Amino acid sequence: LKEFCLHDDLNCTSVRNGILTIYCEITGSRIKIIEQSLSNDLKITFDNQKFSDLTLVVEEQEICVHKVILASRSSVFATMLESDMIEKHSNKVDITDIDYETMKLALMYIYTGNLPASFWPRADKYALDGLKYTCGVFLSKALTVENAFETLVLADLYKDSNLKTNALNFIAKNFADVMTDMEGFKLIMEKHPQLLEEFLCLVGHKTQI
Repeated sequence: LKEFCLHDDLNCTSVRNGILTIYCEITGSRIKIIEQSLSNDLKITFDNQKFSDLTLVVEEQEICVHKVILASRSSVFATMLESDMIEKHSNKVDITDIDYETMKLALMYIYTGNLPASFWPRADKYALDGLKYTCGVFLSKALTVENAFETLVLADLYKDSNLKTNALNFIAKNFADVMTDMEGFKLIMEKHPQLLEEFLCLVGHKTQI
């Protein structure tokens, strides 16, 4: 191949208004693309921290993250990133109201959408509505005689209307067995009297039916 060629040797149709257009045909082996779910891809991104542009400091430990993912998945993080909470030169922000392990798991949810149901209360603080819904569904399926009152209190506290309805219906349906949980009943009676009234009304209504 020639390293250079003369202007006169060029096809006149290739040069217009001083702009050279090169047409070429490239032949190569076909690249096999291995499909992965978005969730798995983002988990890999979180694990290897490649191209991270922000560091969260939690309990003196650092977690490297990506601003665009945090901002797009959580309105609280979006507000944080737009505020003066970030140290401008180092791109670091201190998180003081959550422990390191919980933060790691919360970030795993932000990146992948997967997280144990036990972290449902944390979702309220960081505006992770998807997490609240997922955990609410899980807790509804996991209702038992032993945890019905506690679940009802949590549902009311975090304003999960679906979970609250499911817990109330479970208590009404299994009233005699649920009432063996004296600690749970005491919690409702002493600290959440409005819930006591709600489930007693529901029990009375179902009994009449």
